[in-house]
Amino acid sequence: MKSRQEPAAKLRVKKRPDTNKHPIHTPRTKRKGGITFRTVFDADVAHLVEERQWFELQQITPLPDGKIELRGTTKSLTGLDLWIFGWGPSARVLEPSSLRRRIRDIAQTILDRG
Repeated sequence: MKSRQEPAAKLRVKKRPDTNKHPIHTPRTKRKGGITFRTVFDADVAHLVEERQWFELQQITPLPDGKIELRGTTKSLTGLDLWIFGWGPSARVLEPSSLRRRIRDIAQTILDRG
């Protein structure tokens, strides 16, 4: 007598959304306003920044030495500081000064806890 085989379970695979179409920082409303920031990224990470739309409102300007400047608008600096901090020494915030201070404070806290 032949043994009856159970049908193989169907494997369900979730498709990952196209991350280039979904900015990680989007304004909560369509109202005018927000906080404009400017950050320069070194040439070694410029291609990584350029390949994705990080913010709903962003502009990338190439600089002569291979660096790029990312200019964006966000409703809040919450989370933006950590995102920029994650790029390490390859990122430099030009404005606003409040964002520069927040990143400096994070770095100082890390050093103090060392």
